[in-house]
Amino acid sequence: MNHQFTRSPIRRSVRGLIVSTLCLVAFGWAALPTRVSASTPTTTTSTSPGAERIGDALVVDPSDTKKPLTHGNQKTLFTFHLDEAMCPGDSAHDQWRTNAFMVPVTEAPGDIRYGPIGPEPSGNGRYGVYTLNTHAYMFQLLMRNESAGHPGVIPTMPVFSFDVVSQLHPPSGEYRIGISCVIFDHTATYWDSVVDVTAGAPGTLSWTVKGAPASGDTGTGSGGSGLSWLLYVVIAAAVAGAAWLLRRRMSRRNGSSLNSNTLLREPR
Repeated sequence: MNHQFTRSPIRRSVRGLIVSTLCLVAFGWAALPTRVSASTPTTTTSTSPGAERIGDALVVDPSDTKKPLTHGNQKTLFTFHLDEAMCPGDSAHDQWRTNAFMVPVTEAPGDIRYGPIGPEPSGNGRYGVYTLNTHAYMFQLLMRNESAGHPGVIPTMPVFSFDVVSQLHPPSGEYRIGISCVIFDHTATYWDSVVDVTAGAPGTLSWTVKGAPASGDTGTGSGGSGLSWLLYVVIAAAVAGAAWLLRRRMSRRNGSSLNSNTLLREPR
């Protein structure tokens, strides 16, 4: 006797749940946030030949350089994270140096000329970026190579704040801040970000990184938003439920087959 098993509602439910799970996976993948740059610099044209923008000078938390900062005030501590943090040569053999700058967003970093405390002429929107010891980050040395003609590695960035700049009465507006590689006052490469500065009472200001990821999103590509984690939980629960129902269905089917075979073998 041939025994045919019809597709039960449970099996149809399992197949439907599996299809739904696959749809959830596809939807979750599409909904995951992509990496958002911590800055959206306005494109400018440099008159300095060969000046090249390497990438973003990401404004990050000094205690966790994988955590971008989105806003702060004159007391907020920050540092820069640079991709490919190297200059065309080192300081010992090739005379390269690094500078930090803060200029109006309409100015091209490749055109900046530097003095002992920052871009010149200084003031009125043109400043150095100051470390905690109130020194402008200017003409800093690169790590020494064994010989000339090799890229110079930029040492770990120090901790900065806008405390000194706030006392120089900066006009409110958008500024380009970042790090440049210079040789004899000629800028060759640079990294920058754009911050929106609002000047307050004397000695105070607030700032926001333009185009920064929303609060809670680290912007590092790890998908730090609550929506992403919720989707992961839903998808995992759906997959686990589908697996459980499928195992239960298969167990019942095997039990039914065993009972049928037993009945067929009993003598009449």
